[in-house]
Amino acid sequence: MASIARGDIKPDGSYVVGFERETNGLPPGDYQVFVTADEVAGKTKSDFNIIRSLIDRKYNNPDTSGMTLHVTSQTKTYDVVLDRNPKDR
Repeated sequence: MASIARGDIKPDGSYVVGFERETNGLPPGDYQVFVTADEVAGKTKSDFNIIRSLIDRKYNNPDTSGMTLHVTSQTKTYDVVLDRNPKDR
């Protein structure tokens, strides 16, 4: 079973990733990367939240994101460049 590291995107777009805690970072190795970025876009008549993805949904799955990361002991930052949700264009 694969382990999943996680981190929350901060308002300025920065993030910190880790396994047990976000702040403990990633050990050296190769990783498949996926990102989710959703917002509540309103309510339905039944009062359920309408969730809208801010980015292309291909990034929501490590098998379709097309992103990988090679971490070394010197890796400190990694920029992730994403396309907006095509429905917002």
